[in-house]
Amino acid sequence: MIVSVVIATRDRRESLAATLSALSAVRTPSGLRAEIVVADNGSTTDTAELLAGTPSGGRGIRRVIEPRRGKSRALNAALRTVRSDLIAFLDDDVRPAPDWLERTVDALVTQRADVVAGEVRLAPKLVRDWMTTTHRAWLAETASAREGVGANLTIRREVLSRVPRFDPELGPGALGLWEDTLFLAQARAAGLRIGSAPGAIVHHHFDESRLSRAAWLRHATAQGRSEAYVSWHWENAPDHRSLARELALRFRLAARRIRRRRSAPAPDWELDLLSGLAFEQQWRRERTRGRAYPRRDALKTGGQP
Repeated sequence: MIVSVVIATRDRRESLAATLSALSAVRTPSGLRAEIVVADNGSTTDTAELLAGTPSGGRGIRRVIEPRRGKSRALNAALRTVRSDLIAFLDDDVRPAPDWLERTVDALVTQRADVVAGEVRLAPKLVRDWMTTTHRAWLAETASAREGVGANLTIRREVLSRVPRFDPELGPGALGLWEDTLFLAQARAAGLRIGSAPGAIVHHHFDESRLSRAAWLRHATAQGRSEAYVSWHWENAPDHRSLARELALRFRLAARRIRRRRSAPAPDWELDLLSGLAFEQQWRRERTRGRAYPRRDALKTGGQP
């Protein structure tokens, strides 16, 4: 049995090198062979040179190039080349624990699951006192392994016959987020078994610039836009007249920014209102398009999402 560890990356050479270094210390379960597939999303740095000089712990490292911008496109390009029995997705800024793969595979087998979500914890040096549950969740931390995120997700190959790709309109390089959220929603709708792998831990060593106020505001906007896309196209939510809501949210956001002092670079109330405003703006754009997923039940019969 073979497992492919798929990592999408774009111009994060140092972070990718640290992730690959951590992977070299990860133990491969008995009876399993592992490979690493790096989906290079048009990096301007020399990813090929980095991979050639990176220890892999005896595993092969392959590079798949996807020049079109977008994490989802990079992941899809990698999936088209993978022929392994299991596929594990990691981000290029996480550090898996040495027993990460053992615990992941054990959960797949013992729970007879099709998809398994592991745990994501923030690197201790990047934790701040002002962080709320929202801040931590938006940095991909999972409160439990039941909350699946693409930074630590493993699937059986059979899943791709029911959910064959990540939506290229979502994720970094596109609307910004939710490519993993939609993938998991599609897997559930297809009747696939979603399991959890407590103890299959990766630590998130995100760039410290993500703690800036500007970064939080960009994230809130991406959150709202991505949610609107999924709500309109996947959930087939009924239409609503959003212009009035948008104007109301603009007013509330401006008024509260005047009255309130910030206890963090971007407090929860501000993130919530800004995300809601971005949702309404994106909703008005999406409602002019046809639904991308008109038949939810097509997945249950093996149709294309």
